[in-house]
Amino acid sequence: GSLGEIVTQLHAALVARGVDATVAVVCGRNEALADQLNAKDWEAPPPPAAGPKRRLSTRLFRRAPPVPPPAARPGKVSVLGLGFIDAMEKYMVAADVLVTKAGPGTIAEAAALGLPVLLTSYLPGQEAGNVDVVVDGGCGTYEEDPGSIADTVAGWLAG
Repeated sequence: GSLGEIVTQLHAALVARGVDATVAVVCGRNEALADQLNAKDWEAPPPPAAGPKRRLSTRLFRRAPPVPPPAARPGKVSVLGLGFIDAMEKYMVAADVLVTKAGPGTIAEAAALGLPVLLTSYLPGQEAGNVDVVVDGGCGTYEEDPGSIADTVAGWLAG
């Protein structure tokens, strides 16, 4: 999923689970995304979902994972959009979770810090094996869907 959509979904999931957090989003050279994230009113309620409502069959509904109970209070979540940074290690040391693509250098830095990693993508043929190393090594997991990414990270941080 797109980084902007992942951040939007993550913000909503953290608020819903009552997790207080600062989400630092390193956008690299995508200054437009960093500006967009910093300008967004994160306190405003999200717009209603677009599209027709579909009725779920009873069979599908029974297979759905349980919804976590609502938090006693909403989480206080701030989002900080960052452009290209030179001192990534300072952010990684301060982080509780790293959400990233499967770059080997980033994975190695996270492993050295014992930082749990949620991989969201990889370059086929070049980084695909890194996903197996992270997942099989118990250092993290792999998700592509922004909603699943958000739910996983919120679950980790909610404890």
